[in-house]
Amino acid sequence: MSYTKLPIVDGNKFETIFYFDFEMDEEKLRESIEKIFSNPDCGYIHRIKGLVKREDGSFYEFNANRKNITVKAALAERSVLIVIGERINKAILSEYLGEPTL
Repeated sequence: MSYTKLPIVDGNKFETIFYFDFEMDEEKLRESIEKIFSNPDCGYIHRIKGLVKREDGSFYEFNANRKNITVKAALAERSVLIVIGERINKAILSEYLGEPTL
């Protein structure tokens, strides 16, 4: 499975940050996401979504926006977490999720 990051078109203020092979406990991720949405120093985060690997090797689908968070079991070969927002501060974001891949 491969992923292609599309170039940002002039005038598009959205940024996308990728975390490939991302692994985190569901509850810890939920707590981190809530902190990210409430911390303006992260930038204006619109959505965080992806397929996340648990320590036991299973996967779950995670989809969060400022209003709700949904989690459900998923089948996958590789995990990836995607952060979509404006003026994203990667340094602050890394405090919650670790260093981004792309």
